[in-house]
Amino acid sequence: MSSPSNILPNKKITGTALLALTSLAAHADVIRVDGIHQSLGPTWFGIGERRPISVNVDVDHNGTTDFSLANNALVYGNSYAGQNGAYQFTVLDRSVTVGAQGVAAGAVAAGTLIGPSLAMSGTVTLDLTTNRRVSSIFASCGNTGKGSPGGSQQCGQLPVLASTFTNNNIGYNLLVPFQFSSGKQTQFGWIDVSILDSTTGTLGIATSEYSVTFNGYGYDNTGAAVAAGAAAFTSPVPEPSSLLMLASGLAGIAAYRRKGRSRRTDAALPA
Repeated sequence: MSSPSNILPNKKITGTALLALTSLAAHADVIRVDGIHQSLGPTWFGIGERRPISVNVDVDHNGTTDFSLANNALVYGNSYAGQNGAYQFTVLDRSVTVGAQGVAAGAVAAGTLIGPSLAMSGTVTLDLTTNRRVSSIFASCGNTGKGSPGGSQQCGQLPVLASTFTNNNIGYNLLVPFQFSSGKQTQFGWIDVSILDSTTGTLGIATSEYSVTFNGYGYDNTGAAVAAGAAAFTSPVPEPSSLLMLASGLAGIAAYRRKGRSRRTDAALPA
């Protein structure tokens, strides 16, 4: 039967080691940052001019951007002369993009496992479908527009491009998976974002870019796969009484080892 001295490593276990054990026990697994609620538009910048509104986030506070979120709207338009005046139509090419080391193609349901098995790529334009919209401003009634997308159109008729209403990734608290590098480790998490689409009229004409709100994010800081929307989790810290019992036990083991060495030394001495 092996003695305890052969089972335990022949090392002193100090207060520093106890502190290390405590630090290990306090290591967080799932970290959540909620309640940011930062609006990314819509916002006008001059007449007929818009610009992307974006946010860059350094998740692990090492001075580098781990993911970015942008609300984009490219505006262009044309004016046409009619018999009794002029009208113009404005086209908005709208998109919401997410950039990171890896981003999923779109939002996932809460509880979806985010890890190496989930397909991701670099900067992703979320599949919102309703990205291009047209609005029109007509002159006086009776005006016949020349050169409109569908040919001549009477007053009150709106030229419409890509007026589809399949709004994927539209809604509140969407969870978009992403991954980033922290040191030499790849970590996985999700971005909490709300994307709304403001349309007017029976044809669904949009006159502004998407309304985007960055709500927060979450990730697992151990490199493990994480469920989208998982609750924050920190490994429990041992109770003070448990640490005292551990220290007492280690002290007893050390005393037992010293006593054993003393007996072996006495037996080796000549009578």
